[in-house]
Amino acid sequence: MLQLLIIFIFFSFAHNIAGVLAWRFMGYLRIFISRDIRLKVFKKLQDLDMSYHISHSTGNTISIFKRGDSAVDDAIVIFHMFLWGPLITFSISLAILWGIHWAFAVSVLVFAIIFIIILQKLLSNNLKWRRAYHEQEDNITGKITDNLMNMITVKHFAKEQWEHNRLTDFFKLWTSNYLDYDKSFRYMDFISNIIATINIVLALFLGYFYFKQNVITIGDFVLLFVMITRINDELRYLVYNYREFNRSLVDVEKYINILEEEPNIKEPETKIKINNINPTIELRKVTFNYPDNTNQVFKNLSFKIKPKEKIALVGKSGAGKTTIITLLLRFYDVVSGGIYINGQNIKDFKKEELRSLFGTVPQDPIMFNETIKYNVCYGKSEATMAELIMACKLANIYNFIDSLPAKFETQVGERGIKLSGGQKQRLAIARVILSNPQIIIFDEATSQLDSESEKEIQDAFWKIAKEKTTIIIAHRLSTVIKADRIIVFDQGKIVESGTHEELLKLNRKYCKLWKIQSANISINSNIIK
Repeated sequence: MLQLLIIFIFFSFAHNIAGVLAWRFMGYLRIFISRDIRLKVFKKLQDLDMSYHISHSTGNTISIFKRGDSAVDDAIVIFHMFLWGPLITFSISLAILWGIHWAFAVSVLVFAIIFIIILQKLLSNNLKWRRAYHEQEDNITGKITDNLMNMITVKHFAKEQWEHNRLTDFFKLWTSNYLDYDKSFRYMDFISNIIATINIVLALFLGYFYFKQNVITIGDFVLLFVMITRINDELRYLVYNYREFNRSLVDVEKYINILEEEPNIKEPETKIKINNINPTIELRKVTFNYPDNTNQVFKNLSFKIKPKEKIALVGKSGAGKTTIITLLLRFYDVVSGGIYINGQNIKDFKKEELRSLFGTVPQDPIMFNETIKYNVCYGKSEATMAELIMACKLANIYNFIDSLPAKFETQVGERGIKLSGGQKQRLAIARVILSNPQIIIFDEATSQLDSESEKEIQDAFWKIAKEKTTIIIAHRLSTVIKADRIIVFDQGKIVESGTHEELLKLNRKYCKLWKIQSANISINSNIIK
């Protein structure tokens, strides 16, 4: 009896010391593991194709990232501290019971196994509801993020209350799923308490029986009561932590699954160096359709862009102009045929090296919620202040920046909301100037600007395009007059090609578009007068 009591006291003391040391160790372990996983997931998100990001909303991804990061931290702590600790305590307690009488250890072990089997079945149902609840949680986060990113549209249409009502509807399903999850949770607790109570009653009944048979002493009986109570507490603690551990695993599922995603656009096994001086671009019998659409955008499309040539791609919306850019940058791969730079298939080039050849001024440049300097220097992070100023002067934006109180340290706001469309365009041009690409893409960059701003942007653009291979995508045909060659697209096919003057003489599709736009300009001018 005394020997068993000493073992119990020693074990309790050692358990407390081990707990303190374990907490100290876990403090270091959890932070480094959490950091490494977070960085790996973020890196994977950067490496995945545009097709992945298009099919997954920003808010949904943020929700998964945030919940997963927290769950990883919880899982580490639960596994190393609260799962193994009770398991060890439970095992040693069983050994002490065995020292009192083997029957007590066997009965407790049998009940523990039954307990775990029943709880495992209940747990699977609980986790099912948790997954459903998380699905709605991610959807709600996605809706809120989408709303905040488009707040100006909400305000324009006075849809504040409508948006609130819409989110309220989403919360109804979220609430229903959460209540189902919580109900299964409480049911598990109820069953756990019943089993634990039965275990204590039977163990004490068995102890009383052996006491009456003079198999154990009154001291053994008292120690038995203490140990059974301790074992029940540890067992319930063990089961609770097992449940919490599995819950953390459910929370981290989508987070870790991101690491298992693989980009469709593969890096070549043998990388070929690009000769990025005056590159020639050629599309050879290119056939392409987007992964989620069976309709072909192009079929056997072929054309060539010479070094330093200025070409314009024009045509109706949906004709395939912007798709050509996504293929050149390998955001998608062609279905058949190939795209070649200096005679080499672009699939043979490292994606980073390929894309470094291009500098794009898009229709709606997206700015980071950072300073003007940060956004412009995104084209060349190591740029000197002299290079930065020169780029901004060439882009006709320096005087505006210099007039600001904080100058280059001015915060532009989320998505550049503090800037006008023309200012964002000029900053985008300055960014391209700093990056010094061999090929410049001007993608509908003046379509939303007034005539004065358009002229300023055009002047800035042609300054930097002078010695570069240039691709212009435009609806406004006034943008492409200076192009060496204009390629007219219709339903994914080239229907005309030539200079502005040559196409006017042909008196076909381009000429028709030109006449329509010229007439509209004339009408608008008369209205203004």
